[in-house]
Amino acid sequence: MKWLQIAFRDNGSCVLIDRLIIYHLSCPATKVSYLY
Repeated sequence: MKWLQIAFRDNGSCVLIDRLIIYHLSCPATKVSYLY
């Protein structure tokens, strides 16, 4: 399977979903990685 990169914008927050890893990138300057 190819890597799926989906970028969603919610409340000014950038959410990057790559494969099974969900990265919550705060547009300001905050990075929080969630491992499913």
